[in-house]
Amino acid sequence: MPTPLPPVPRRSRRESGSGARRHPPRRGTLRAARPATPPPRPTVAPPAPAPQIVRDKIYTTRYWQEQCFGLTAELVVDKGVELR
Repeated sequence: MPTPLPPVPRRSRRESGSGARRHPPRRGTLRAARPATPPPRPTVAPPAPAPQIVRDKIYTTRYWQEQCFGLTAELVVDKGVELR
């Protein structure tokens, strides 16, 4: 009588290869054509502190202090017409 073969050990699911496996993309596919990193987003410049600086310089000028300090909206329009 021939000797019986030993039982075959069962492999785990990870070893057997069943389930979803990720393979590298084939050449010529759309996935391979995409860049690895997304393109950079356009940046928006941060608000500049210039308006505050300019406003401070205007308020410290002699013309502003003598001619324009305390003007109402109506008087600003009248002053603009005079300057024209």
